[in-house]
Amino acid sequence: MEMKRRIFLILTSLLMSLTAMVSCTDDGGTGKIQLGEGQASSISFSAGQTPGEIRFTAAAAWSAYTQTTPAGGVGEVEWLHVDTRNGSAGDAVVTFTLDANCTGTSRTAYIVIICEDQKVVIAITQTADDYAGEEPDKLGSGTVEITKTMYYNQSADSENPTYFPETHTYLIVYQDGKPLRMVSRWREDLNSNSADSYCMAEQTWRFTWSGSEVVADCKTVNTYHPSGKVVVDEESRHYARLADGRVVEGNYKWSEDDKASDWTAAYDASGYLLNTRNNDATTTWDKYDFTWGGGNVKSIKSTSGGVVTITYADPALLNLHRQLDLNWIVPGSLEYYDFAAGDITRVFASFGLMGNPSKHLATEISENDGNNTWSCRMTYKENSAERTVVTATDFVDGRQREYAEWEIKYNNIK
Repeated sequence: MEMKRRIFLILTSLLMSLTAMVSCTDDGGTGKIQLGEGQASSISFSAGQTPGEIRFTAAAAWSAYTQTTPAGGVGEVEWLHVDTRNGSAGDAVVTFTLDANCTGTSRTAYIVIICEDQKVVIAITQTADDYAGEEPDKLGSGTVEITKTMYYNQSADSENPTYFPETHTYLIVYQDGKPLRMVSRWREDLNSNSADSYCMAEQTWRFTWSGSEVVADCKTVNTYHPSGKVVVDEESRHYARLADGRVVEGNYKWSEDDKASDWTAAYDASGYLLNTRNNDATTTWDKYDFTWGGGNVKSIKSTSGGVVTITYADPALLNLHRQLDLNWIVPGSLEYYDFAAGDITRVFASFGLMGNPSKHLATEISENDGNNTWSCRMTYKENSAERTVVTATDFVDGRQREYAEWEIKYNNIK
């Protein structure tokens, strides 16, 4: 088994169909911002439609923001969130998210895109007629906001570690119980040998649903400062086929790979995951057998020799959100545990697409490869329908490596 690529989850996505916009200069000419052909300057959404995008071409660096009126009111729109706020010359996309409209009345705000001395203003209107008397949470549409602060040991002295923080933010968008988009951002400081002092990384997952199939495209882009250089760092595609709402087979492939890795998943009659198989782009298939007890997965054994043990020390820690399974999301990098999820990013397992989740939240997940024991211990400070706060600490043979502090906010997510 080759060492997996360590990419950040966060876990985003199929974007809602938009009519796009008219010419973007004040005089109707070509200008420095050219928006999509045949698009309109006003876009309408229903109350439960949360994601959107604006595609355009810019002649130079550009920025985007919201305002409450056509003439101004910058930063005052609480329900309309611009996910992509700036970029460089060339083809570009502004992605944005609308909160569910539970006000009972329609509402309108504006997204402004500026390129040097020119700008375009797009009206975003959201109606209030999606729910037809139902409570919004019955639709399973909404967002999850995550702040994850990683603390890396920067000291060569393992007995006296010095931890350096790195903060990642995530926005996950759902529609009718399905993930559509996940955007993660973080800053990486560069060493003194680099001409730039830091880079801002943005990783985007886009989920495209078609009948019983879903494709998740992932792309990581680094923007270096102060030079403004933009580099596509990593791209991958993840496919899965579903039956009875559960993924049963799929594959994944990174852009530099010659061949995709295939995997399968099997379930019992009650919808609990029995095993997965993964060939890791080879002709050899490894199998991962799951053992359950009391509604929780207790262990996973691989035919290649790895053994994963999962501990649930607190019976009050219920796994509350089927659409976002924290048992797959919170633990740090564990080789066999990742491969046991079929797709080594854990992406489909994280979004509740691999059968019944464990009833409780794990407090420790460990694995042994015959040489070392790798583990992640979770300490939950809060776990409610609205918010989860947890610290996840990684260990090797009982010695602490790094840890992460998570704050997860749920908006209308089951």
